[in-house]
Amino acid sequence: MGTTFNCASCGEQVMADENSLSAVCQKCGRIIALTDGTVGTSGFGNFTGPIIVSKRYPVLRGISILLKAAAVICLLVGLFHLVRFLANSQHIDLIVQLELYYAGGFIFTALISWGYADLIMVFIDSEENTRAMRQLMERGRQ
Repeated sequence: MGTTFNCASCGEQVMADENSLSAVCQKCGRIIALTDGTVGTSGFGNFTGPIIVSKRYPVLRGISILLKAAAVICLLVGLFHLVRFLANSQHIDLIVQLELYYAGGFIFTALISWGYADLIMVFIDSEENTRAMRQLMERGRQ
């Protein structure tokens, strides 16, 4: 059975697994780092209760979403050009060869854009986890 508590930001009831170190509020999207008293054995102090980690960097999150949207569009355009190449592959001329180059370029751009978007989210998640651990350690010293 998991731990149930209310989100300090919006009041929504949040349930976390027993082995989980964090939970996400489904209503406001906040990441909540959890402690259950057993953390005291690893040097952070003996305490209970959630730690609220606010979301920062909304512009970077927006850029990540835009990059993912651009990646999907590039992938669709690349697949379109690939289908056109395959449909006209009996007549290999300059235009048909360009279709293949366009397809490869758009698909490659889609992969790179999606990778950059995920990289931005990894950096943001790393910052949130670092902040949650800092709050956890500060709470344990009290």
